[in-house]
Amino acid sequence: MPVEDLLFEIFSEAGRELFLVGGTVRDRLLGLASSDLDFATDSPPDSTVSILESRGIRTFDTGRRFGTITAVVQTPGGVVRAEITTYRSEHYEKGSRKPRVRFGRSLESDLSRRDFTINAIAMDSRGAIIDPAGGAADLASGVIRTPGDPVSAMADDPLRILRAVRFRGRFGFRIDAALEAAIRAGAGSLREVSVERWLRELDGMLLIPSGAGASSCMRGLVDLDVLPVVLPEIVPLAGSDAEDPGVHHVEGVWSHTLSVVERTRPGIELRWASLFHDAGKPFRRSVDPDGSVHFHGHPEAGAELALQAGCRLRFPKARRLAVSTLVRLHQRPAEYRADWGDAAVRRLSRDAGDLLCDLLALSEADSACRAPESAARRTALLAGLRRRLETDPLAGRGRLVPCGVGERLTEMLGPGNGPLVGRLVGVLEEMVLNGRLTPGSTTEEFLAALEASGLLPGAPGKGLQGDAGGRT
Repeated sequence: MPVEDLLFEIFSEAGRELFLVGGTVRDRLLGLASSDLDFATDSPPDSTVSILESRGIRTFDTGRRFGTITAVVQTPGGVVRAEITTYRSEHYEKGSRKPRVRFGRSLESDLSRRDFTINAIAMDSRGAIIDPAGGAADLASGVIRTPGDPVSAMADDPLRILRAVRFRGRFGFRIDAALEAAIRAGAGSLREVSVERWLRELDGMLLIPSGAGASSCMRGLVDLDVLPVVLPEIVPLAGSDAEDPGVHHVEGVWSHTLSVVERTRPGIELRWASLFHDAGKPFRRSVDPDGSVHFHGHPEAGAELALQAGCRLRFPKARRLAVSTLVRLHQRPAEYRADWGDAAVRRLSRDAGDLLCDLLALSEADSACRAPESAARRTALLAGLRRRLETDPLAGRGRLVPCGVGERLTEMLGPGNGPLVGRLVGVLEEMVLNGRLTPGSTTEEFLAALEASGLLPGAPGKGLQGDAGGRT
């Protein structure tokens, strides 16, 4: 028996109401696959737990004070989780983002508190629709509006502003004129909401499987005057389309950015990097006397902006560093030429590390969105780079010099010589990149190579400032 049918049966036998609600119903009416099971019930949370556990169903206290209990059902196909929430109403005190929750007995009242009509639809055990706000009609016509007054709805919880933008991009819907006006007027109230909640919505926008949907969300932030609040770092970028982007582009820099977002797969680090990859261009634009447009140093400037945004939005540290690194390196693959030596290809792989796959994807998307002739040339060169990386035994290897080498150098040179040890390990990496050593060489072989080159302190030869293995 399907889990939802089992739960309908259990609650019916207990004399309680149970309805599928919210996004679960919305996605079914749109014909979209959804693994979520969200229910509303007249059963108080304690009673919900008793009803479920009396039938051997484990429960998890998701948010009892808000009325939500998670049922954990074991099925032949694996574990299925369903969230069951008691009917409730919410009252927001002035200046507070935390509502006072009251449990109720009316499904209609519960639906009326929801953010948008398309999420205020319920379905009973027979598949009948309960839709007091007309959400099914709004789904059919592709419009996002609130069940009640939009100004009050946005003031009660300003995060709904970002949710409206996300739904617009995800479904390709339009935002009702009254709601659009309320969003513009209330955009500043988002500052009363934690950045952690912003980030969940922004991530949701950029993780929309369709790149066109993600791109539409970013355009929506601009159209609705929300971008200066949540992503001030890219406001200059969003206003850059009026400027000449240079001979290699047919779109303005902002339009080009949205095209790159559209062409990238929905990886969170990759999508954030695609949004920021040209964020430094408005700050690095220069024009030669002959009218040629340049953006020297824009990857580094963009990386700094990405880092600032990541810190402000409280990205996890690994993501913050990954996004800024991708932005900083995004032009490196596009600089590839067929006459690059193996060392240059390996150096790119080493510098990208675990981000190599995303870096190539970003560079390929960026190159494909240039003027046709430039795009064709770069695309062909990047294909050649991919082939070399796929066949080079050192590409993607990560660490080229074993940890034991650094440990031995530290023992030999004594404490306090960490910077010198780091430089010596860097020299050895260059030797590996140039084929003079292999990652499989022993510690003694690595140290012997340093000694033979006269780079170990006290060894005869050129010293550390001498030959570092050459660069290609």
